[in-house]
Amino acid sequence: YRWWDIHLATVFLFINIVALGLSSLHWTFTLKNGGHSVAKLLGGRLTSIDSKKPNEKRLINIVEEMAIASGIPIPPVYILDHEWNINALVSGTTKNNAVICVTKGSIEYLNREELQGVIAHEFSHIFSGDMKCNMRLIIWLHGLYALSTLGNLLMLPFKQLYLSIINLPRIIADGIEAKAAGRPQELPKNDLFPFGIFFSFLHFCYFPLA
Repeated sequence: YRWWDIHLATVFLFINIVALGLSSLHWTFTLKNGGHSVAKLLGGRLTSIDSKKPNEKRLINIVEEMAIASGIPIPPVYILDHEWNINALVSGTTKNNAVICVTKGSIEYLNREELQGVIAHEFSHIFSGDMKCNMRLIIWLHGLYALSTLGNLLMLPFKQLYLSIINLPRIIADGIEAKAAGRPQELPKNDLFPFGIFFSFLHFCYFPLA
């Protein structure tokens, strides 16, 4: 590699590391409250045994029964009111800050035995340590997503230029049609039109038509 290639690669590597680090740090602080942070990000609503809805009381009773039988603190329960499919999840970093999120469809469509099976499955995640791994994956995946977003932002000017070039024939044809029809107010407007003409000229010079 030439020296300027190495320097350029070093600069891009440094930018990627900084973007990954800042994004991961941001999500580390965002999720510092453990499962409560994830539940709120999902739009969950905290419920309790004092709820006036029978289905939610039944859910709380099931969670309390399994927590007491398992010997762990009773995890808070969130309801995902906007989700009508049958699903549930548990999030957190330890048994002490774990929360259970259950979709609206689960408490509406499942009977007690079926709901017990769903909650039992979520308790298995608490004991297996999957929650901590999932929280780390959330942080790292958002870091990678930040790199993708940064790349899209950096490529945006080139994308606009590319679109201007490939749309140049249509723009010219529309302009000729508007002039021929005597309607100059309908001339196409394109901020990158001069650049499109310039690059089209270069393309013609280096890649002439056969």
